[in-house]
This record gives sequence, C-alpha cells and structure tokens, in this order.
Amino acid sequence: MRWFCLFLCVAVCSGCRYSEWGNWASCSSSCADGVTVRTRTLVSGDGPTCPDTLQQKDCIGTECNHRWHGGNCEIDSWTRWGPCSAFCGTGTQKRTRRIFDPPPYGGMPCPATVEERECATQACPTPKTNDTGCSYSPWSTWTNCTKFCGTGTQQRTRRWTKCAPAALKASGKDSCTDLCLKVIQERKCNFIPCDGCSYTQWSTWDTCTVNCGTGTQNRTRQLSFGDQHNCTFLTQHRNCNQQPCNCTYGDWSSWTACTVTCGWGLEDRVRKQIAGPKGCHDTRQERTCKQQSCHLSPYDCHLGGWGRWGPCSTPCGGGLQERFRVIAQVARYGGEPCPNISQARVCGTYNCP
Repeated sequence: MRWFCLFLCVAVCSGCRYSEWGNWASCSSSCADGVTVRTRTLVSGDGPTCPDTLQQKDCIGTECNHRWHGGNCEIDSWTRWGPCSAFCGTGTQKRTRRIFDPPPYGGMPCPATVEERECATQACPTPKTNDTGCSYSPWSTWTNCTKFCGTGTQQRTRRWTKCAPAALKASGKDSCTDLCLKVIQERKCNFIPCDGCSYTQWSTWDTCTVNCGTGTQNRTRQLSFGDQHNCTFLTQHRNCNQQPCNCTYGDWSSWTACTVTCGWGLEDRVRKQIAGPKGCHDTRQERTCKQQSCHLSPYDCHLGGWGRWGPCSTPCGGGLQERFRVIAQVARYGGEPCPNISQARVCGTYNCP
C-alpha cells in the first residue's frame, strides 16, 4: 500500500498526467530490421517538462520468406572429394559445399564450406642416380594457384645438378639437359565452386542520422569468399528514430524573387529553428511562380566568310573542287534560315595525256 501511494504521489506531484499507452505501430520494415513506436497523450502538465509520450523498440518485418526471418544458414551438401595433390608421399584433397542463404537476421551461422583430408600416403619410390645418371636439387615450393576458385593449377620445379659422364655417353644424348628427366610438376588446386558466397559477421549499426523525424543507419560486412560481382549483399540499411520532433520555429521570411523574369520559375522562403533536436527539417518552403510571357525576338542565320578552295578531284579530264563557310549563328524563333554553306566549281579541264 505504501508503494502504491508513493507511485501515485510521484505521478500527481510531478504535474504530468497521461492517457493509457496506445498499440504498437507496424514495423517500419516489412522484411528487415526496423523499429516500432507507440504513443500516449499528455492529459495535463507542461509539455516540455512532460516528454514521456513516446516509446520505441526494435522489430523485424513479418512478410519475409521464412528462411530470411531469423532462420538458420541454408547450405548445400558436400561435393565429391577432389583429386589428390600428390601421387605418393602425403598429399591433400578437398571437398566443398555452397551457401544458399546466409543468416542475416540472427540465425545460426554457416558451418565450414571447405573440408580437407590427407591422401596418397604410400611412400614414393626413391629415384636412383644410376637409373638415369642424373642428380637433382630438392623440389621448389608450389606456385600460387592460377585461380581463386573453379579449379586451377600450380607448379613446382627442380633442376638437375649433375649427370654421370658414362650415362651421358651411353645414352647418345648431346647434353645432361637432354638426358635428365623433366623437372616440372603440376597439380590441380582450389576446387571451390565460384558460385558460392561466404561473408563475415555483420558490424554493429552505426549512429542514426537524426535524433527524431525518421533517419537512417547502416551496417556492413565483408566478403570472405566468392565472386565480388555476384556476392554483393554487403550493406544493410534501416530507418531509425521515427518519432516526431518537438520543434519550435520562428516566423517565415518573405518569398524571394522569382528565379526567372518571364515564364515559369521558383521562389522560396525560410525560417529559423528556435528549439528542438536535430531532425527538425521544416525550415524551407518552395513554390512555383509565373512571370509575364516570354516574347522572344527572331534571330536570323549568320554565316562566316568563305574558306579556300579545296584540291581538285582530278588533275586532268575535268573534276570538281569545293569550298565551305561556317555557321556563326543558327536561325531561332522564326528567323531567316541559313543558305547553302558549300560551293563547287569545275577544275582540271586539261586533256589527259
């Protein structure tokens, strides 16, 4: 009983009396993260000292397909194991699976999309120098794969260090290079399909652009695997702070002069914000204005002088040559049109030998 009396005293003694809260409004986004608000009316009390008339909370639109509405990651089954990277010794082989839909709204994160295991673990036969008479350096490291996805190739090399003179003579080869075996190995790599997309986790939402009156905020993520031209879902936007702003303005200024002296133009007026948070945007108004009809005088065409005569089209037997003049001003609004801007005359009238 004592707590009830204390609550009643706070509500009454503060000078603020409100109606009951209204229902929550629809989510600001039909299929994404958004916000919803509810309001109540101030029954009595001073408005600036009784601001508790609006509540806001996050929400998610309900019109999303079920797998985008807080669903878990949807992922394909594993492909077959790819070829082994080595024929003997210890190699590796991979298999992959594609991500159909990542979980952008709080679902379980996607599991691994690449799996690797050892293969070809039988020992490689040790080449004997006496077999070919050649000795080799150790293998180099493998080069970078020629493709990031879709199966590429990589190589490693070794060089011969010496060959036995007797073996070279017996083989009939001209040099140790001709005698010794090929020193390049090639293998396939990056068996991951190029049509899958894998992303990092979403960043936190950035600060809302306004404190009230509906602003926007963004969050981003990075592409960890996939084709950057096909995997483009890297940014999300949502509305924020949709509650109306309690703004106080000064008087409107006079309308400015029309932007044109004839025909249709624009004029505007402004007022200053006296009080209120960031987000009070109603400080400028614009409207169309019409001045007297535009009566434009006609402009006749004006031409420049004639240029020089061009070369004759043939040195003998009769030809043509031309000259031109440029248009300095085209005719407008019913003015006199341009006459011909080219002339031709006969030339090269000598008989051909």
